[in-house]
Amino acid sequence: MSAGSAERSFLTLAIERCVASRGGNIAIIFALSLLPLVLAIGGAIDFARTVSAVSMLQSAVDNASLAAANLRHTNSPVQTAQAYVHAAVTESGLDVQNLNVSVNAASSDNSREVILTVTADVPTTFLGMMGWNVVPISLESKAKEVISNVEISLVLDVSSSMNGARITNLRQASISFINQVLADDYVAATTVSLIPFGGTVRLPVTFHPYLVNTTTYTHPVNGYVLPVPADPSNWNGCLEMDPSEVSSITLTPGSLGLLPTFKVFSPGRGWCPTSDSAKSIFLSNNKADIISRLNDFDTTVLSDGTGTDVGTSWGVRALDPAWRGKLGAPPAAASRPADFGEATSRKFLIVMTDGGITGQIRPKPGWSPPTPEHVGGSGSTTVYSRTAALTSFHALCDHAKDNGVVVYTIAFQVTNPSHQNEMRVCASSPGHFYNVEGLDIEAAFSSIASQISSLRLVD
Repeated sequence: MSAGSAERSFLTLAIERCVASRGGNIAIIFALSLLPLVLAIGGAIDFARTVSAVSMLQSAVDNASLAAANLRHTNSPVQTAQAYVHAAVTESGLDVQNLNVSVNAASSDNSREVILTVTADVPTTFLGMMGWNVVPISLESKAKEVISNVEISLVLDVSSSMNGARITNLRQASISFINQVLADDYVAATTVSLIPFGGTVRLPVTFHPYLVNTTTYTHPVNGYVLPVPADPSNWNGCLEMDPSEVSSITLTPGSLGLLPTFKVFSPGRGWCPTSDSAKSIFLSNNKADIISRLNDFDTTVLSDGTGTDVGTSWGVRALDPAWRGKLGAPPAAASRPADFGEATSRKFLIVMTDGGITGQIRPKPGWSPPTPEHVGGSGSTTVYSRTAALTSFHALCDHAKDNGVVVYTIAFQVTNPSHQNEMRVCASSPGHFYNVEGLDIEAAFSSIASQISSLRLVD
């Protein structure tokens, strides 16, 4: 006998006994009041069962909408949501009838919004005696996932001290990093600016208009005169900037000096990086192009000096909306750098070095190009100091952090504690600073890439 049949038999027997009683009016009144009392209690039980069913089903619907909005699921949102709801109902043993799962989904390259509506009937026991056999329920859940637009500036030290295993390991670590941050799920929403630096930064020819628009340039400190190339293809890609210009975000076209081609510490390595493989790339998501550039990272890209302030200045400019439309970016990145604080954008600056920042060295007064290019220590002088460079560097780090950029720094086999600290101070927090004592720099880059991936989801 079912539970419902047993309950109805008890109710019938109780009424029959009361009607058969010869105890007078009290028995009759009791009999008449017993039926609504039992129905009220039974209705409460049915109501409690319905509330429990709604609670359990709502949890399943919420989980299903989140799963359906997940951009990494290969099934359609409809398939995903239906599978989640039906599986949850089966696993919980929930007693519902006429279950229906309706999904309304809207997707783009980097977002998906799902509205999930579920209807069902919850069978009744006691209320069925009054003809109310089921309680209809309707539930709704909304979920949205957005892979935020991500802008990354990767500022990498290619100074002479990166020779040997260091440049090899940096190459491998950087390629792994690019493969992670430009994975297929993320590539449409991500751009990377790759900025190698030695004594300074070698820029693409699109920056030629920032040179002084005169035929010659006279160095303001040491007085040597340089011919300014009218043809961008004859330019070495390096600009002359004083500390105030390095730390300034905006630069005026036609106003900057020309950095000469010269060498100080090594006859084979210029202060301005001489290899095309050391040329910067701005706002690109072409993984093949970036990896091709990194694959050429070997001894040929190495450069005199450690101009961390100059490298960082271009890393910061590549994230600053003041430079939108001025970085020679591909058409797909025409709207970048995005405004600071934009809800659907994330910006990251990563600065890696293997030594302390240096001041800027130039040929002494009386030098004239093009020979001798190798001026050596005796033929050179410092035009601004390490202290001035460090001040500019930290000012740039502060500008980035003040505008919501997440700043990571990596000290690669840096043994001097003060040099480690100058990188630690630049980072967004001590946890964003990586002190790599051995050659395993790939672990640091992998950790940063994982953190960037986890911060992509804004809803």
